[in-house]
Amino acid sequence: MSLENIIQKTSEWITGEYSWKLLCPICGLDYVHITALKCLRSTDETTITNKGIFVKQAQNDMRGVKITLQYRCENGHVGEITLQFHEGCVFLSHTVSPETKGLQDIWRD
Repeated sequence: MSLENIIQKTSEWITGEYSWKLLCPICGLDYVHITALKCLRSTDETTITNKGIFVKQAQNDMRGVKITLQYRCENGHVGEITLQFHEGCVFLSHTVSPETKGLQDIWRD
């Protein structure tokens, strides 16, 4: 599966507010759980997990802001989808992570 196929048109939400859903970039499954959200601005990286919000110093290899969505799908794939903003352009990349057991959703109702 490639990054060209990571979203799917949907009519599941009654309000119509969410008309697209994220698919696993590895297998295409539509049951994807967000396990962390990271925002790297300059050298400050803010990470949100189910354990809380954490800020630390990190290496930033590019100018602009980097936003990373860490996920796991219900087939066991784990990865990161990254949006890198620079001078009016947003670049998109995907990194496969080693399959890690125990990753928890950021929030669970």
